[in-house]
Amino acid sequence: MWGETQQAQSLWQYNHYSPETLILRRKGFLFHLTVLKPPMAEEEVRQAYLESKAIEEYIQALRSRYQLLDTSEITLGNASEALRSISSSTEGEHLLVDVGGGVYVKATLEDTKNILITVGEGVYLGKTSEEASKLLNERIESVRKAKETLLQEINRAQTQYAQRQTKLSELSQQLAAKK
Repeated sequence: MWGETQQAQSLWQYNHYSPETLILRRKGFLFHLTVLKPPMAEEEVRQAYLESKAIEEYIQALRSRYQLLDTSEITLGNASEALRSISSSTEGEHLLVDVGGGVYVKATLEDTKNILITVGEGVYLGKTSEEASKLLNERIESVRKAKETLLQEINRAQTQYAQRQTKLSELSQQLAAKK
């Protein structure tokens, strides 16, 4: 096997004259091969297209995060409204409590002054209704600030996307004019 490979290699002589040209010679025959590289304009179009697609995917991810924050703000707003309603209720009042999925349970309000707030991982803190209301408002404000920051990032990314699309259009027109 080694001898055959070595013999086959010795039958061909390679001469490189430029990165695009390769000259092959074999027993009196001359082969002139030109390696075709995509023209620079085509490469630029491909690069602009890939950048544009990457920015488009990034914008979609940002929009998904924005929707999650929007949902969180609505949920916190509903909790704040429910807390205000409970605080103005009287002890012993009968309520229907939404447990999710359109399911409600009957409950009797025993304490309107002390509220439990989750801090994560199944851990709850006891707060007065005023402290709980303040904490909910802080969370709502935090979500709003995050939404503002995210919206600025979305706008910046959309500007970049528009610039890439303009560049892509210009490069495509230049390429079409050359052909």
